[in-house]
Amino acid sequence: MKLPLLPLLSLSFGLSSVFGATVTEKFDADLGDFTAGGDAGAFPPVWSNVNGGSMMLEFASGWAPKSATIDLVASPKFAEVFQTALTKGGTLSYDITVRTADMLPGDTVSPRVFPGWFEPMLVSNSSGVEDRPFGGNDGIVAYYGAGQFPVGEVRTTTVTIPIEAAASAVADDKSLQFNPASATFTLSMGINTEAAKLTSSKYFIDNFSITSNAVAVVVPPPVIGFEPTVSGMNLYSSGTGQYDRQTLRTATPQYSWIGATVAKPVTYSLSISDYSPKVGMTTVIYLVPGSGLAVGQNYPDWGQPRNLSAYLSNNANGGGTLRLAYKNDLVNTNGADPNSLYGNGSPNDLWPANPAWVAGGDRAPDTGIGGTLASVNGATITGTWSISFTSKTEVTLTSPSGETASGALPNEATAQLFADPLYAYFGTVPNEPERIGERVIFSGISITGGANEIKGDINGNLTAELLEKSATVPDGILQINAADSPFWFLWSLPATDYVLQQSIDLGVGETWADIPLTTSLNRVGGKRLLLDATTVSNLKKNFLRMIKPPAGG
Repeated sequence: MKLPLLPLLSLSFGLSSVFGATVTEKFDADLGDFTAGGDAGAFPPVWSNVNGGSMMLEFASGWAPKSATIDLVASPKFAEVFQTALTKGGTLSYDITVRTADMLPGDTVSPRVFPGWFEPMLVSNSSGVEDRPFGGNDGIVAYYGAGQFPVGEVRTTTVTIPIEAAASAVADDKSLQFNPASATFTLSMGINTEAAKLTSSKYFIDNFSITSNAVAVVVPPPVIGFEPTVSGMNLYSSGTGQYDRQTLRTATPQYSWIGATVAKPVTYSLSISDYSPKVGMTTVIYLVPGSGLAVGQNYPDWGQPRNLSAYLSNNANGGGTLRLAYKNDLVNTNGADPNSLYGNGSPNDLWPANPAWVAGGDRAPDTGIGGTLASVNGATITGTWSISFTSKTEVTLTSPSGETASGALPNEATAQLFADPLYAYFGTVPNEPERIGERVIFSGISITGGANEIKGDINGNLTAELLEKSATVPDGILQINAADSPFWFLWSLPATDYVLQQSIDLGVGETWADIPLTTSLNRVGGKRLLLDATTVSNLKKNFLRMIKPPAGG
């Protein structure tokens, strides 16, 4: 017998929602039911008179996700409204105040540089499974980019996020999930920030509240469908973050243009056969010095001190823009504006090393280092884009429609920083939440003219010995032959606690079996499944459905 498709709890609440109750902790005189978190290095919360009473949390640099913890069911104040929110839906909210006067920067150069990113974190835990929404990717107010915390600045914002019951209780994207059958319902609060830019900091929590609905919001089941595949290397932004990189990189770091003869330019080419229709979807080429770089570090433009980064984005008219920039000796940052990877400053020559640099630090003086070398517009986004070095310093960009632009590194000493060992990365990044889940298809990757070369189309001549996946979600990079894998199975969100099933026949005695999945059906970037012989029982005759089993089995 078929199981009924049961409704989900809502992940969003509009003006039609009828709220049943709100309970608020204002921290007027004490911390209420909050206690110290268990993470090593995190300071316990203390009461503060800031804002007329608040919970102050202090942390050392880097991740400190659990500085304050509360068990929402064990709490006399919040237990009833929280349990109602699990049944009928609800929201959690609080105010967070950050003062630059409480930040201790990680350097002593004047003027001091405060963090380029600062993200509130929430960690819900039930049945031993953690759900960790944090920052702008998950709809929580966060600060990104230089200049977010000018000296003397005080910032107060409100974090609001839905509460959701989920038997599977896995990390989704936009809610705090708890398993109703769990014995504990802990919530931890903290901050994630740019480690090297802060030695320590304080922030203040106030007006912590939970609101439950009076009437459960009924959400329709997911909508399912099919889409034909396209042959080639399909790169899907399958992660949950707008800055998640999906890249292929050279398996060995021996692909620099330094050392090649001027008569034979070294050219890095990427051929694109299909592109996301969403304007601003970004394709990248990174040229990164180093050896033994972890394949899991797919963000070398951020994490490595030196790189050349090419950014290709589609335009509203169907064309594209390719821009090449570089940074030098700046780790865990995109560089110092206006000479950053995203700035428009001219290449800034600070080589050889400036004695004013911070010893052992991660940044140069505030004049910056790096900048944009060249930018070219093309009439079409599909086709072959190339970066050609005609000498150690000089470079030419070429679009599929033949437009060119040229530029140069400041001098040969700067160029020499990019000699082998050097990896080449080719991939995509959404850059905005609305582009998560979008696709770009590569038909070819080539590196020619150097000591080592890669030639040919994706389907024929690129092997694991040449390229390897360096991606946030490696399963989101798929080399597809449409003849063998003709369709994608698609679904809409939310899909909490649903399972995917298949049957080769309908009617009397029909049987359904679960299709094993490696990720949650509720993930924003993962709402598609490739149908091939390894996934379904029969590619010519098969039926698929998504179903939410009744609670308890």
